Amino acid sequence: MTVAYVKAMYSKLVSTVGESTANRELRRPDWMHIIRAKAFANLWMKANKAHKAGLQVVEISGTDELHVVGDWRSVFAEGRDLNQVKEKLTYLLGGKG
Repeated sequence: MTVAYVKAMYSKLVSTVGESTANRELRRPDWMHIIRAKAFANLWMKANKAHKAGLQVVEISGTDELHVVGDWRSVFAEGRDLNQVKEKLTYLLGGKG
């Protein structure tokens, strides 16, 4: 329960810190840049791990979306823990399926 709470609060902080109208009282651009930079770095490290494992990286979006071609479950553990990934959407590239 504690991990879920911390993740929810972290998500809320990341989405509202900075220039958000939802949280005008908390305007810390330095925090915003540090937190977002860490999130981007984590995502790029996952993309690099996927590439090295032979998956084709199709798209990297925002701070939490990595689109790959191939069996990502052989590279990443699936789940909601901090070191795991979860499937959000499955789709076919380039045509009908």
